[in-house]
Amino acid sequence: MVSMTADDTCVKVGEGIHLYRPTEPGPINPSHPTVVLIFGWMAARFSHLQKYTSIYRERYPDTTLILTQCEPSFFWSSQRAQHKALAPLVDVLEALGLIHPLQEASKPRKTPLDSIVPLPTHRILLHVFSNGGCCQLMILGSIISNRRAASLTTATHTPASALILDSCPGDGGFSSAERAFTISVTNPLLRILVKLGVIILFSIRLVMEHVFRQQSTIPSMRSQLNDPDMVPWLNKNSPRLYIYSEGDEMVPVHAVEQHMKDAVEKGFNVQSVKFGKESKHVAHARSDPSRYWGATEQMWKEAIGAQD
Repeated sequence: MVSMTADDTCVKVGEGIHLYRPTEPGPINPSHPTVVLIFGWMAARFSHLQKYTSIYRERYPDTTLILTQCEPSFFWSSQRAQHKALAPLVDVLEALGLIHPLQEASKPRKTPLDSIVPLPTHRILLHVFSNGGCCQLMILGSIISNRRAASLTTATHTPASALILDSCPGDGGFSSAERAFTISVTNPLLRILVKLGVIILFSIRLVMEHVFRQQSTIPSMRSQLNDPDMVPWLNKNSPRLYIYSEGDEMVPVHAVEQHMKDAVEKGFNVQSVKFGKESKHVAHARSDPSRYWGATEQMWKEAIGAQD
C-alpha cells in the first residue's frame, strides 16, 4: 500500500509506516544524518509522533525520515506476520541502498518507491521509543540478518551512526506490561479482556522460561540491543543515548540503568540523560525540550566527529 498524505513530502508506504522526503532536495549537509529512522511506542498516535518528525525535519531539512508506528497487535502476531508488517520498511531501506537486495530478482516496486535513488553515503540516526519500538528494531534486525545483508551496499566502511533509546528498554514486568497494553483502551470490558490476555501471555512466558528454558521477547530484546551486529549501521563505537526518568511508571529506572551498565561492560559508547519524577513515559521531550533535544543534537555531533 502506497499513498500520499496531506503533506506531499510524506508518503505512506505501509500500514503505520511513513516515508518523509527531504524538504530541501539537493546535496546533503555532511554534518546531517542521511536517514533518520523513528520507531514509535506502542499505540502511539500519528499526531504525537509528528511532534518528533517535525523537529527532525526542521533540524535536518535535507534528510530522509522514516517513521514506523507500533500497534499492540504486533506483539500478539506470529513472527511471519511481524516480518510481513515491516516488509514495506525493508523495501524502503533497500531502495535507499541501506541493505542488500535479495539474491533472486525482486518484483517491481510500486510508485513512488521506484523513484527512490540510493543514497551515495550513509549516516544513520535511529530514535527508538519504549519496548514497542525496541521490539520492532529487533525484528528488523532479524529480517536483515535473514537476508544476509550484514553490510551496506555502497559504503566501504561503517557509517556515522547513533542510537537514541527513549524510555527503554524495560524489564518486561507484569505491571509494566499491563499498563502498556491497557493505557489506550477506554472501554472497561475491553480493558478486562486485555488484562486477561496479558495474564495468559505471562503464564505462557513463565512456562517457556522455566520449563523449556526458552528466552521470551523482552529478555531477548534486551540482549539483542547489546549485540553490536543487531543492525548493519551500528557498532560498539556508535554513540547511544539513554533517555529515561524517575517518573516513568512503565519502564523503571533500574531496568534502564542495568541495561546501560551491561552495555558499558560490553564496550559500547554510552551516554544518558535522566529526568526527574515529573517526567513521564515517552514524555521527556515535553518535560524539558531544551535538555532533551540538546542532548540528542550533541550526541549526533559526536557521531559525526567519530567518523572524521
